[in-house]
Amino acid sequence: MQTEIILAKYGELALKGLNRNTFEDILMKNIKRRLKPLGKFTYTRAQSTIYIEPETPDIDLDVVMDNMKKIFGIAALCKACVCEKDLADISRVGIPYLEEILLGVKGRSKTGRQTVSAEIARNLPRTRRSDFRGLSTFTGRC
Repeated sequence: MQTEIILAKYGELALKGLNRNTFEDILMKNIKRRLKPLGKFTYTRAQSTIYIEPETPDIDLDVVMDNMKKIFGIAALCKACVCEKDLADISRVGIPYLEEILLGVKGRSKTGRQTVSAEIARNLPRTRRSDFRGLSTFTGRC
């Protein structure tokens, strides 16, 4: 089973001066208070991102994300799958994880065709590219 986490990006808080940590601490407190009824989580902060990992696998991350959308100070939310920082492990873990997402979501190209990130397409092993038939790489402006 793959470990899924939530990445919460906070935008302008990172621009604060010497009192930036105070704002980050308040945001962390708000997140913890909002998520406490949903279960236990591990929180890590790095580079304007809060990594939220459920301590038990039975927590519904879609419900967690819905609750987090209401927290002031969060600029973006996304689910992610944990893997090592090498292309082989990214392909092994990431392709099955992203397969459902990439095949089920239409991109924002002008033609309305489904699209996949140019970087992902460039780095996918050729043997797996056939799994993503019908997708094109869109590198133009949206």
